[in-house]
Amino acid sequence: MIRSKICLSLTGSTLAEDLAILDKYRKWIDIAELRADYLNPDERLEIRKFPELAKVPCILSIRRTIDGGRFEDGEAARTVLFARGLAFANQDSRKNFAYIDIETDFNVPSIQDAALAFGTRIIRSSYIKEEPIGNLNNRISSLRVAGFEIPKISYEPRSLSDITQLFHQTKQFKEFDQIIAVRGQLALPSRILATKLHSLFTYTLPRELLDEKRPHGGIDPISLSEIYHFDSIDNNTNIFAITGYPMLHALSPKIHNEAYHAHHMNNVFIPLRAQKIEESIEFAEELSIKAMTVSRPFKNTVKDFIPTIDEDAGYSCTCDAIMHDKDSWSGFNLCAKALSDTLCEFIGHKNLSGMKVAIIGSGAEARTAAYVVKSLKGKACVFNNPISQAKKIADMFSFKSASLSEESSIKVGDYSDLIIQTKTENADIVRYGGLDIVYDPIPFYEFTGNEYVFDCTYNPQQNPLLVRAERAGCNTANSFEMIHKQARAHFELFTGVPYDKESDAE
Repeated sequence: MIRSKICLSLTGSTLAEDLAILDKYRKWIDIAELRADYLNPDERLEIRKFPELAKVPCILSIRRTIDGGRFEDGEAARTVLFARGLAFANQDSRKNFAYIDIETDFNVPSIQDAALAFGTRIIRSSYIKEEPIGNLNNRISSLRVAGFEIPKISYEPRSLSDITQLFHQTKQFKEFDQIIAVRGQLALPSRILATKLHSLFTYTLPRELLDEKRPHGGIDPISLSEIYHFDSIDNNTNIFAITGYPMLHALSPKIHNEAYHAHHMNNVFIPLRAQKIEESIEFAEELSIKAMTVSRPFKNTVKDFIPTIDEDAGYSCTCDAIMHDKDSWSGFNLCAKALSDTLCEFIGHKNLSGMKVAIIGSGAEARTAAYVVKSLKGKACVFNNPISQAKKIADMFSFKSASLSEESSIKVGDYSDLIIQTKTENADIVRYGGLDIVYDPIPFYEFTGNEYVFDCTYNPQQNPLLVRAERAGCNTANSFEMIHKQARAHFELFTGVPYDKESDAE
């Protein structure tokens, strides 16, 4: 099977730093890119020895600032540095750079002749930003100036639709003699599915450089190999996805891909970041994606783009899964059962009869929580600012509503047998006592220690609300178990196969 190769980009300030990072990830990569533009000036003088020290095939890149790099010393200095990297070629080609990456406007015959003489392949790069790529095949052909270069399109898309067009155009490709490198926040599907793009390389970064607190499109070699089983992805691989924005804490890919691996299924489950749900559906149809988990902020809106939804999705007005069959989409709410089962296990009862529940928030999770509380025979009050949004949900289920403010402290106490927090960590900040309090939307409420407090924000980490409740003696739980129950239910719905508990994530 032909597949893309995993390339690790090295951006250390010294060769020793790059080699240390390379050693850490060596097991999971095929090739390393030395970004010499990141090196300290004195370190750049030593780049010739890097391939022999690295002991893997290496690309020499010296990227200019106009192309997103850090080299500022001008083209004459860059030409000298490329020449230094190629000089004194060794008869053992493994001790030379396997590739050099130069741009379409870098035409220095002596460098190109030296590369050819020393067996170094030339990657000819074109950097494209914020425009759809039309006629990709012609663009790639134009990069083969002398006919022997490896064309590289480095592209920063504006939307998921732009990436969809890339996959559409590369369907005609038969060989892996080009590189399609997508940059920016939306790049991740193209990096995981590089083999389906017929890209010679897929680029990765050390995990240390990926900021998990903000959206990015990068991936490290370990995750690419061990979560997504990159080596196993081929043209016959079935694709599933979770879609939303920004999806900083999605656990579904790990859970689903572990189960696929345990069941020996040729499937992959990917994160699909999109700004509009219709773009996710367009991407899914282009790549024949069979089903998708739906995350924020699309749970309330996806039903407007699909013809059929199940009963739970209808009553809760939210969908967390969609499936494509016979040219039509169907929507489901599996979160309702996952939340119902998790809450009953949490409080130790079969239902919420006799309990008064405070639901914090007004998004898709709050709607589902209200539906579940109603189904479990509980009573509830929905708290939110503006109160109109709380009232809209409350009226659907004949519940009470109130503002999310200090004036509602007594009201929260009246409905504090179980407190379900659904407000999202990065969108909702409560102003209290002159401070911005993140994660704790009810800082005005003093816990008695008798409350059950459940965080339903799809972030399985502890947060200030739960910490404060726990210190007061409350029973607390985050959404970790619910996430796993929901993911297992999605797996069974999407594949028609019972989830193997032994393949569950530790």
